[in-house]
Amino acid sequence: METTPRPAKLVLIVEDDEAVCDFLCTLVEREGHKTRQAHDGRKGLALVGQERFDAIITDLMMPDMGGFEFLRELQAGESSHVPVIIVTAKRLDRVAEEQLRAEPNVVEFLTKPIQQARLMCALQRAFQRGS
Repeated sequence: METTPRPAKLVLIVEDDEAVCDFLCTLVEREGHKTRQAHDGRKGLALVGQERFDAIITDLMMPDMGGFEFLRELQAGESSHVPVIIVTAKRLDRVAEEQLRAEPNVVEFLTKPIQQARLMCALQRAFQRGS
């Protein structure tokens, strides 16, 4: 029995740490998906304006435009429906984390170091939500 390959999804990774960004890209691409990279929120928004992404993985603490501002701008624009996975080393208090999780397009909030299995599960949920 032949199975048809699932179509590749396009994932934007917004992360200022180049090593972490490359690691996230590798994980996503191993699953057969395509990635684009941005090293701050401003560059991420520029890419969102150019391409249609199936999911976004973003850090919170970045130079120029951080993740909080990036999320706010994303939600105000035409891409407010794109599912977002937040990955961060920043420890937030319970209330702040719950507020981020309550955002309509936030699928998951993961702390670094990233656990591959949790990220892949979150990405699958993001793709299902975005369908």
